[in-house]
Amino acid sequence: MTTQTTWTHPGETGWARPGGLLGTAPAPAGSGKENRVTHAWPGSAPLLTGFPGTGFPGQQSAAQQAGDHYLSERVATATPAQLTSMLYDAAVAACLRASTALAAGDVEALRAPLAKVQGIVLELRASLDHAAGGTVAANLDRLYDYAYRQLLAVTPRRDADALAEVTGILSELRDAWREASRAAG
Repeated sequence: MTTQTTWTHPGETGWARPGGLLGTAPAPAGSGKENRVTHAWPGSAPLLTGFPGTGFPGQQSAAQQAGDHYLSERVATATPAQLTSMLYDAAVAACLRASTALAAGDVEALRAPLAKVQGIVLELRASLDHAAGGTVAANLDRLYDYAYRQLLAVTPRRDADALAEVTGILSELRDAWREASRAAG
């Protein structure tokens, strides 16, 4: 069974599998929809867009559409550990784009990557298993909460230091996640 989730862009609908905020699942038969990377937050763009060649259909070149298909395949076949790694990668990339926009004083260009990293931080926080993770999950929860609050301060205060701090936090978590994944096999 799939559930429908709506993106902010009119006419674009994704499908999410039960039990996960991020994923792909077959669209209902006869719906005319493709499998797509989805999420469950109304009002924000798909979390993993922003990799080279991604965007929205109708606004893309053939190369970008091929990149979207490749990303969809990567997500569909990824393990939970690989999905987490992809989220960290996307978050750091979005932070860097936001930092560039902030340095240029381009508030319009700042909004999309900032919203993306906020959504990713919320997804990472929501995916914590507090029962199994114990103290580690509790510490990560507090860290994600802090990072999210720092991100909320970036636009109104034009706070480059807050954005740099969040970029550092997410970069360190990404690197630690990769190392732990390699060690686990």
